[in-house]
Amino acid sequence: MDTISTAAVDTATITVSFDIGITSDMDVCARRALYDAFYLASEAIQGVMSQPRCYEDDDKYLNSAGSFLDHLSEFFGHCTDALIKSERERKDVDPGDNERRLYLLLRHGAQMCDDLPTLAAMASRLVLEQNDCERDAKHGRKALAA
Repeated sequence: MDTISTAAVDTATITVSFDIGITSDMDVCARRALYDAFYLASEAIQGVMSQPRCYEDDDKYLNSAGSFLDHLSEFFGHCTDALIKSERERKDVDPGDNERRLYLLLRHGAQMCDDLPTLAAMASRLVLEQNDCERDAKHGRKALAA
C-alpha cells in the first residue's frame, strides 16, 4: 500500500495524503477520472505559480504562496505517478477495461514523452498487450498476475 503525502514549509503548513490502495476496487473509468483530476490540478497550480505574484521582487525565488503551491503541485504529480505505476502493474481480464487502461497509459506517455519514436514504441507494446488480452479472453484464459 503506497501512501503519498506532502507538507509545505515556511509560514503555512499543509498535510495531504493519498492512499493508492483505494484504487484497487475502482473501475477503470473511475481511475481515469482520478488521473485527470491529479494531472489537471498539478498543471493548473503550475500555471498560477508562473505568475509574478508568486515570486519575490527579484523574480528568482518563490514567495511563501508560490512555495506552498509548489508543494501542492508536487503532491498531485506524485499522485499521478503512483496511479500510473499502479496501472502498469494491473492486468485487466476484460478486453474493454484493458483497452481503456492501456489508453490511459498511452495518454500519460504522450504527455511525458519528448520524442515520437519512443511514444510509437510504447504504443506498439500496448497494442500487443491488448492483442494478448483479447486472445486470452477469446480462449477463456484469465490474465496472469504481473
